[in-house]
Amino acid sequence: MKPIQSIFIAWHTEQPNPRWGPVGRVDSIDAGSSEPSYRFCYTNGAKTLEGFSPFDGMVDLDAVYYSDELFPMLVNRLLS
Repeated sequence: MKPIQSIFIAWHTEQPNPRWGPVGRVDSIDAGSSEPSYRFCYTNGAKTLEGFSPFDGMVDLDAVYYSDELFPMLVNRLLS
């Protein structure tokens, strides 16, 4: 079994105080097949970072989301 690989998603807020903060984590899960599955969950930063709004289709900050494909918000943002 391969180890889980994770990336954290950061959000930048402009007002009232500009800052960056982690708002989510995506894990690559080895489900025993040749292709990984993916899991997304929000971090506490999503609940506390002022100005953050949930991503489309993933509005519940307490839910865990699963997908057989990389989530659309990340497809064009990750390096090979």
